[in-house]
Amino acid sequence: MASEQLSGRWSLNGMTTLVTGGTRGIGHFIVEELAGFGATVYTCSRNQKELNERLQEWGAEGFKVYGSTCDKASRTEREELIKNVSSTFDGKLNLLVRGCGLTTWILGKLCSAKFVTVCLYGYT
Repeated sequence: MASEQLSGRWSLNGMTTLVTGGTRGIGHFIVEELAGFGATVYTCSRNQKELNERLQEWGAEGFKVYGSTCDKASRTEREELIKNVSSTFDGKLNLLVRGCGLTTWILGKLCSAKFVTVCLYGYT
């Protein structure tokens, strides 16, 4: 899907994206769509095994997707997520898609970037 489907469609090449809760449900779909449009995506999940499986699948598709575990209830894990995302994208984040409830906290930590925030409700 990656490069052959980009022809004739708009592109997100060079854009960086964080999708929280991206390993299942609508978050999973959004990761695949954004990566399919050329974005480099970072996602997180509470489940390391599930995350590893998805990262392997996306890599096989030719998508640029990175990830780490993060439980939004843990301040330490949220802070580690921010460090990982910042390091992966050299401090540049273009798009934040909220698949789980981290948006307000993340925006407070990365407020120097310009964000388009998409909030997803009713999907767990």
